[in-house]
Parts: sequence; structure tokens; C-alpha cells
Amino acid sequence: MATVKLSFLQHICKLTGLSRSGRKDELLRRIVDSPIYPTSRVLGIDLGIKNFSYCFASQNEDSKVIIHNWSVENLTEKNGLDIQWTEDFQPSSMADLSIQLFNTLHEKFNPHVILMERQRYRSGIATIPEWTLRVNMLESMLYALHYAEKRNSIEQKIQYPFLLSLSPKSTYSYWASVLNTKASFSKKKSRVQMVKELIDGQKILFENEEALYKWNNGSRVEFKKDDMADSALIASGWMRWQAQLKHYRNFCKQFLKQ
Repeated sequence: MATVKLSFLQHICKLTGLSRSGRKDELLRRIVDSPIYPTSRVLGIDLGIKNFSYCFASQNEDSKVIIHNWSVENLTEKNGLDIQWTEDFQPSSMADLSIQLFNTLHEKFNPHVILMERQRYRSGIATIPEWTLRVNMLESMLYALHYAEKRNSIEQKIQYPFLLSLSPKSTYSYWASVLNTKASFSKKKSRVQMVKELIDGQKILFENEEALYKWNNGSRVEFKKDDMADSALIASGWMRWQAQLKHYRNFCKQFLKQ
């Protein structure tokens, strides 16, 4: 184990979205044993009710991200996902919203992997904002639906999509490091600028012009561009992690034999 430095393994973990804490042997085993997921049909989600953002994308042979469908929707009114829901936050009504959303996303995109931005449970103030609780409720219901369906698929021996929870701080800080941005990634304008740089640098490509049109004309329609940026950063960052994990995992296997 002396032939590989701890700092090098920590750097690999940073490039692959893995935790950097632990001893050398722990990091090495983490890199080698972490699963590699398919990147052909990936759905990145920035969860919200009036600002539900999604980015459906894939990765080509050059590890570049190709966006197929990208938008942000207000689920309380007429929307592009055809969710029909009255703004009512009682558990029964939220369950109806969750089922509609769950079924629509699976039927519309048939994703192999779903990435959901992890919601916060603490706001740093004495009282938790009501909207935070509502979105947390939606998040929990979507997870419950997923694992119920996953259990059924296992019993029927059917392949079912993976659902992964991603820390927004991890994906945003990763892209801030890659793009060498000096602005704080916690600021919405900074994340919008990050996506703009990824598009201008052709690290993000588009299958069609519709998604790019929505992005370029965001100021003319009723959605916030920062929410749209977040789902793209989640999807593109995670797929880049996967490509690098595949590369470094094979490289690190040699050190396990020493």
C-alpha cells in the first residue's frame, strides 16, 4: 500500500463523487468496490412543487453529456408533464401528486437511473419554512413508491431503475472546481453561469433545439433559470463521476494486489 499516497486516493474520490474520509485501504476499497451505473438514460431531478426541474440526459462515447429533455414545471397549474393536481397539502392530496409524478416520469422517460437532489431538513433558523416541509413530504413519498415498486420487480425478476440521492453541495462544488470558478456555488447566479460555461465549452450537448431554446429564452417564460441549471448540474456531474470512476477503478485494482 506504500506505493500509493493518501492524497492521490483522496483526489480520485473527489473526481468520482466519493467520500474522501478514511484510511488509504478504505479509500482504495471504496474506489474499487463502488458500483458503476448505466449512463444511457439518466434523469436528474431538482425537486420542487412550483419549481420542479428535470434533466433527461445520456453520455456519449467521449463522456460528453447529451441532453434530450430539460425543463422546469409548476405542478400546481397546467404543466408540460400533464400533472393535474389541486394545490392541497394534506397527506392524501400529496399522495395523489406523488403517484402522478412517479408514474409520469417512468412512462415518459423510462430512465435507467434517477438522481434526486437531497432535500435539506434544517434551515439554520428556529422554524422550518412550510415549503421545505412540503417538499420533504413529496420526497419521502416518491422514495416510498420507488422502493415498493422495486420490491415487486425483484419478486418478478424484472430490472428496475436505480434511484440515487445526491448532495447538491457535492455536485455544485465539483463543477466549481472543474470550471475554476471563483464565485460561490451556493449563489444561484453562479450555478447558472456554470451551466452556461459547460454549454459554451460543448461539455453539454443537445439532441434537439427545444431544450436549448427553453434555456436561452428562460427570461421570457415563467420559470427560474437557476432551478433548470440545478438539474443539469446534477445529471452532468454524476455522469462525469461515473466515467472517471470506471477509469480509476481499473487503475486502482493493481494496488490491491500489493
